[in-house]
Amino acid sequence: MLAAVIAWLLSSIPAAAQSTPGGSAQAGNLRILQLWSDDDDRFLREWNQPTPPTLTTTTRATIGIPLYQFIIFGGCTPDAAGNCHLTAVTSIADPGGGVYEEPFSHTVWDQSPPDGAGLLSLSPNGIAIEFEPGDAAGVYRIRVAVTDENAGVTAVSVIELEVRASAVAMASWENR
Repeated sequence: MLAAVIAWLLSSIPAAAQSTPGGSAQAGNLRILQLWSDDDDRFLREWNQPTPPTLTTTTRATIGIPLYQFIIFGGCTPDAAGNCHLTAVTSIADPGGGVYEEPFSHTVWDQSPPDGAGLLSLSPNGIAIEFEPGDAAGVYRIRVAVTDENAGVTAVSVIELEVRASAVAMASWENR
C-alpha cells in the first residue's frame, strides 16, 4: 500500500484537490502523505535508507506510548529564490466527532529548497500525541491541512487512529 501511495505522490494528477485513502492528498501540484509511527527514531532511520524506503507506520495507539506524525510531500512551488514554504494545521476529532483539541499550527517546510526535483521531502516538524488511561475508546480522526504558501493551495489529509482508550496529550517536536 505504501509503495502505491508513494507512486501516486510522484505521479501527475489533475490540479483539482483530491484525497485518497491512507492519508494522502493533493491540491494543485502539492502532494502530501501523513504517516504515524510509534518510534520516531526507527522511522527516521528507515527514511534515510536507499529509495524506496520501507517505513514502519501504524494507525493503532498503545496507551502511554507516544505516536509521531510524519509529513512527506512533493510538488511544492518554489519562490524566486527556489525556496518552498509549507505550513500546516493539525486538528483532532474525538470518537464522537467533536473537537478534541484546538487546531495546532506548525511549519512543514520553512523557506528552503525542497530535497530535489521530482523527489519527495520529509518535513523535519510534526506533532506527537499520547493516549492516556481513562481516555474515551474509539477512533480519532487526525486532520492535517498543509498549505503551500507560494502557490496558495491547501491539501487536506485525514488519518484515523484506533485507540482502546482516549484523550490526547499533544506536543510539538521539531528538527529531530
